[in-house]
Amino acid sequence: MPYFYYKVVPLTRISIDHEPYFTYKSKEEIPWGSLVLMPFGRKKIKGIALEKQEEPAFRTREISKIKTTSLFDPNQLKLAQKISDYYFTSLGVVLKFFAFNITKNIPDLPKNKLSEKSEIELTNAQKKVLTTIAKNQQKKFLVFGPASSGKTEIAMKIIEKNLQRNKQSLVVLPEIFLSYQEIHRYQKRFFDKKVALLHSQLKPSEISAIWTQVKSGKLDILISTKTGCFMPFKNLGAIIIDEEQDISHKNWNQNPKYHVEKIASWLAKIHQAQLVFLSATPSIKNYWKSQNQQDGWELLTLPSLKTVKIKVVKPEIKIINLWEKSYQRNGDILFCNELLANIKATLAKKKISLILVPYHGKSQAVFCENCKTALKCPKCGTSLVHTKDNYQCLHCTYKISSLTNCPNCKSYKLKNIGFGTESVATEIKKRFPYSKVSLVTKSNFEKNSSRKLLFKKIKENKIDFLVGNQTIAKGFDFPNIDLVAVLNAQRWTGKADFKFDERWLGGFFQVGGRLNRPHSDQKGIFYIQSFKSNLEILTNLKKWSWKSFIKEETANREALGYPPFKKIYRLSFKDFNKEKVEKITDKVYNQLQKELRKEKIEIFEPFYSFIKKKGIFWNKHILIKTPSNQKLPILNKVLRKLSVSWSIDPDPENIF
Repeated sequence: MPYFYYKVVPLTRISIDHEPYFTYKSKEEIPWGSLVLMPFGRKKIKGIALEKQEEPAFRTREISKIKTTSLFDPNQLKLAQKISDYYFTSLGVVLKFFAFNITKNIPDLPKNKLSEKSEIELTNAQKKVLTTIAKNQQKKFLVFGPASSGKTEIAMKIIEKNLQRNKQSLVVLPEIFLSYQEIHRYQKRFFDKKVALLHSQLKPSEISAIWTQVKSGKLDILISTKTGCFMPFKNLGAIIIDEEQDISHKNWNQNPKYHVEKIASWLAKIHQAQLVFLSATPSIKNYWKSQNQQDGWELLTLPSLKTVKIKVVKPEIKIINLWEKSYQRNGDILFCNELLANIKATLAKKKISLILVPYHGKSQAVFCENCKTALKCPKCGTSLVHTKDNYQCLHCTYKISSLTNCPNCKSYKLKNIGFGTESVATEIKKRFPYSKVSLVTKSNFEKNSSRKLLFKKIKENKIDFLVGNQTIAKGFDFPNIDLVAVLNAQRWTGKADFKFDERWLGGFFQVGGRLNRPHSDQKGIFYIQSFKSNLEILTNLKKWSWKSFIKEETANREALGYPPFKKIYRLSFKDFNKEKVEKITDKVYNQLQKELRKEKIEIFEPFYSFIKKKGIFWNKHILIKTPSNQKLPILNKVLRKLSVSWSIDPDPENIF
């Protein structure tokens, strides 16, 4: 019986310096881009069958099974190859992100039952932004405007224009948490179109339904987290990246360490699609590139709040020095008297108070009063925190019951030190026993039903307090939020990473932006409590000017040689054996010094993260800085030779 021969990419980790394709034979013809099961070494793994080949001169192994026909298309392979090359990750590992689990019984997408026929009148500034985008299809646009300046309406109009051209649109959100509100908003506006929401928590059958509609071109608008970039679009016309600055757009925990900004840029080029980034607090790097029109970027600015047709004003901002103000204490939780008075007034008006807290759980740490030691994670060595009915590590999966005793002296005299979201929610309930308090964290609202219920309660005025960490700083668009408070702001400061100030202050701008939404009473108050009075960085918040912070921070980055003025590569190696980690990182550091000594490159000695050990693994890094505008083929060649045990991040969001 004659065989057919195919070029196949195994979906596994192999050296990036090795050819990613292998030749396999099959007794039946296989459509291009099909998912197959095949022998590889001693195991059977999945692979992607591509072009048909002539019978080779060498011996070949046989494909075991065809699992899904035509799972991939050529555009997806182009994108995967770009990701593989840039992020130093084998093609097979990258293709796993595109290999959605498609079920045999594919249901229909649920029908849209919402409708919103009202048209929003555009401001002159919005019209100007849309005209510029329409005239320059090949550029990357950063639309920068304060909260409530009309950035979402820009996205809606771009989508509208693409629908008229029978083109699909992709809207990328940073968090699943924001998805329910956004899908509701887009379904209301485009009630007669097919709109779907994609994220990692959907059932395989639900993902299959979306995948089928995207591939056929029948789905008009896909709202998604970063996963949506890997869908097989038939006629993609526009990509909108919302909250461009958000750290959740980065893939942290596995290779490739990709960022949505890069993926979307390549995806837009492949499909000749419009690419627009939206933010009230844009990243320093992308703002600088847009302002200087580098790498195809262009900056488009929406006006200050006072000039928008729907009256929106900046919130009243009060930075409270706790040394100078009288306050009420319960353990480590502090509320200044002025803030408490305004919380009472907000309750009386039947409005919502939003409380931002630095830490998760009930405490910052757990302390044994008998032997004077903090409870530590036996795997990571970091302090355990008290959450719900457990003491747990926030860096690995370690968890023990909160009824346990001290592992050091066996005493049961364990005490919470500091406070977190849970203890603040409990304290508010004690002070205002008839109020309705909702604790908003990622873990609390992982389920779509939980998110739906929360937003329903907010709309129906059945919530008085929202308590959480950075999750609540993003995307809430409700006119009944009248007060925002940040407790002990100084606890957010002091980190050494080069992007910390940007994220920290950006979070405050974002949470302050939940106030004075369109159609609210425009009387929102933003309290920031701190024991440090010299937080100069907050001056920019008082001025409500992200632009002035960018100016200061850009000067600092240039002086210290950080992006966008230098490009950074972070090389990471981990193993459960500490000596092995130190030996291998030192060896590679010396090799890099030797091979790259003639280049304009800075190579920093191996160093540990702030948390040296996560779970069972010790993790050490080597940092490389290069000129940002210079291509270095020799560096690329050297890095590709590293073993598959190394993780390479060419644009790290943090160093330590």
